[in-house]
Amino acid sequence: MRRVLQSSGIQFLLKWFLIVLGLATGGFSLVRDFLVIQGKPIPASEVYWAWLRICAIVALGTGWFSEYKKLRGMVANRPVLKVPPSGCYVDSRPFTWQREAQNVSCLHLRIVNDPRIPTEHGNAVGIGATITFFDSDDVCLFFFDARWGDSTQPSFLERGESTFTLLNVDLPIGRTREIDIAIKTATDDNCYGFNNDSYHANHFLHPRWKLVGERFKAVVRVRGAFVDYAWEVRFRNPGKGLEFEVESCKEVKPSSPF
Repeated sequence: MRRVLQSSGIQFLLKWFLIVLGLATGGFSLVRDFLVIQGKPIPASEVYWAWLRICAIVALGTGWFSEYKKLRGMVANRPVLKVPPSGCYVDSRPFTWQREAQNVSCLHLRIVNDPRIPTEHGNAVGIGATITFFDSDDVCLFFFDARWGDSTQPSFLERGESTFTLLNVDLPIGRTREIDIAIKTATDDNCYGFNNDSYHANHFLHPRWKLVGERFKAVVRVRGAFVDYAWEVRFRNPGKGLEFEVESCKEVKPSSPF
């Protein structure tokens, strides 16, 4: 937002400086001739600076309103992210670790870009997601960069290629994308947060993202240019051999975990 305002300010100054200059140089001659015809000898310097001030006020006021209206239009038509009905869901997917396959219970959040007016400003570009996990007492457990479920799996990247390129994606108007939240295996009492770092852990169960207990809260925040949304997902781990249970999912006011 700050960069957009700075860019608009620079364009505004260049554009309206030229207009002021044009009005001042051409209008000066007209005002001077008019005053001479009326028999009012006024020093040329006073006429010039008075006219320049008038032109500056009119041009700057008109320019400010024009840029303000343009910026308001961009903000009004910005991307609007929503969680569709049943957008927070649980499914079972096959995971393969060193040729050993097993079904894993997965918790996801699916979002859709549904702006009020579909314009070129409504496409969400370069958005990223983070997830903050809390226990049943709302004590913060950990925070990490979230994984977009349909992005390239880190195991398919070239050797030495960073997973940083996977963190930000585009979300065109009317399209949906999925964010991974957590996973649990049938043989483990505990569950684990899941992101790109999980691909470097044994059986995708990263010890830093271990969730010990039964009930948890995950706050998913998605940010980008003109985009800042957050959703609170409360879920339950019913125990070994059982899948996740989603207890609630609602939009909340975005806030920093730090």
